[in-house]
Amino acid sequence: GLKAQAQADYYKAVSTLAKASERAQAPKYGEGMVMTPAFEGKFFSDADAQKLRKMMDLERPSPIRGLAQSISWANALPRLLMTTYDIGHVLIQGQLVLFSHPIVWTKAFGQSMRALVTERGYQSFLATHADTIRNWSRDGAIFSPSEFTAALGQGQVLSKVPVARALIAPFARSFEAMLNATRIYGLEATESLAKTPQDRVGLAKFWNEMSGVTDTARMGISPTQREIETAVMFAPRYRRAVLALMTDIAKGGLRGRMARDALGKVTLAGLAGYIGTAALMGQTPRLDPREGGKFLTVNIEGQNIGFAGSYYSATRALLQMALDPGNTATIAAKYVQNSLSPVVGTAINVYQHPFLYDSPLKLTKQVVLGNLTPIWAQSKLLDTQNEGTPAAVLLEAVGLRTFPDRPANTSPVHPGRLSRPSYARPVHPGLGR
Repeated sequence: GLKAQAQADYYKAVSTLAKASERAQAPKYGEGMVMTPAFEGKFFSDADAQKLRKMMDLERPSPIRGLAQSISWANALPRLLMTTYDIGHVLIQGQLVLFSHPIVWTKAFGQSMRALVTERGYQSFLATHADTIRNWSRDGAIFSPSEFTAALGQGQVLSKVPVARALIAPFARSFEAMLNATRIYGLEATESLAKTPQDRVGLAKFWNEMSGVTDTARMGISPTQREIETAVMFAPRYRRAVLALMTDIAKGGLRGRMARDALGKVTLAGLAGYIGTAALMGQTPRLDPREGGKFLTVNIEGQNIGFAGSYYSATRALLQMALDPGNTATIAAKYVQNSLSPVVGTAINVYQHPFLYDSPLKLTKQVVLGNLTPIWAQSKLLDTQNEGTPAAVLLEAVGLRTFPDRPANTSPVHPGRLSRPSYARPVHPGLGR
């Protein structure tokens, strides 16, 4: 009796000590580590860890990197204002999860709306799932802020503008809550599928990609290349995540199976939903990607409206190239230009179409309104023909997009801005027009 009780107490104490030791060795949410021998086993705040990693960067400063950092800093504000000042993330970043794991999407949507209303509610959610965050962070799951809300970070554009931060913070918080809740609920729902450490790493990467995030530093990409990508592309980590998910279908193991299952469901459920919607509206489904802006859209008040996102744009471009190989270069150029950052894209557009900027007023309207207003507001502010109807504004605010009526093989148009008067307001930067 006493011996058995003593042994039970001993093993319980050992188990408790092991769990406490494991928790002590893992960073908590909001903490970071610096992966060098000098700081092994030490924890810092995220901000301090980021400063230390930057200070210990082995790459020497260079003019190219300095220029890229400046452009990246300038890109942060347009990226934030154009993509997070609404609830469009639920149907753009959340699109793949909606069609493949609807229960996870529904839960994440609820947390996103809760975070929009109250910061305390969002913090409570993170605290409740602290074990999931801590355990899966070690396997590569990402729970740090995304590139879309970088302008609110320390040393960024809005870091010293309290009024602007107060106005934008609820929407940015809702955006991040959608991504973090997707990973948390997704990992909790599929954790039992991981039988080996390799499976856990693969599962973490899968849910990172499903929610549109990647850790390019962990991938071994140099700091200079990361800065250049952020300077040139609108959302390089988001686009890289979706493209990586698409290539995962050729891989083996749990990660490959999950990718094939998810993208198969997205394609089938998405097509079935679209064809059914078109039939209910009495319209003929637009299934030919060579129709450009009409592909997989329905006509509402004279406008082509449908889903957007990186998966949509990449799939459409690949289908266009396969069906029209003679125009592969033009299609590829259009795809790349629709992915450019606000600074680079605006510079190219001014150079290509100077007639749109032949007065200071036109320049201000196109550059400022085209870069510093939410995409749904641009439906009104940059309307040239019949866009900007109430239906377009509402649908774009929840993540759908209006598409220009252009064939696939026309010259590329920079996203989010006018290219020619007949095109009306074309596309949303980096999000898959």
